[in-house]
Amino acid sequence: MIREAAAGDTASVAALHLATALVAYADIFPKDVAPPGIDDLTAEYDELIDRGGRLWVWEDDDGEIAGSITLVDDPSVPAGQRLDRFYVYPHHQGRGIGRRLYEHLLVQARGPALNLWVLEANAATRAIYEAWGWELVPGRTLPNDPPHILDVLYELGPGSLATDP
Repeated sequence: MIREAAAGDTASVAALHLATALVAYADIFPKDVAPPGIDDLTAEYDELIDRGGRLWVWEDDDGEIAGSITLVDDPSVPAGQRLDRFYVYPHHQGRGIGRRLYEHLLVQARGPALNLWVLEANAATRAIYEAWGWELVPGRTLPNDPPHILDVLYELGPGSLATDP
């Protein structure tokens, strides 16, 4: 079931984020780069909610948060809003949870377009977004730590977002 996350969910969402990122980015970030700390991630999710970001979770029948996705206002991207922090636990992947979270976010998004940042080296995820109609925005990159690992900007253009929430 999809529901909007509450402040009490942020530690569980941070654990999901960390566990998923460690698997998804294992071949992208060097082994000597420390992963984010769970307390730091929890604080980031708390701040995201405090700033008005929308965070939805997929809760399975046992009450476990199995996936999450966020929608944030971001004046630095062309659409002014972006999909962010989209994670599904590896052991829950392949069950349609990510697709349903994604479709829920599209219904909730405002305006004619939406952006997202994705790691340039994350070919599998980029292929999924491209299959879903996202297009690379040429020349827009965002460095990470270490700075040689880049995010690239994608846009889902007019007509792609649902208009009836």
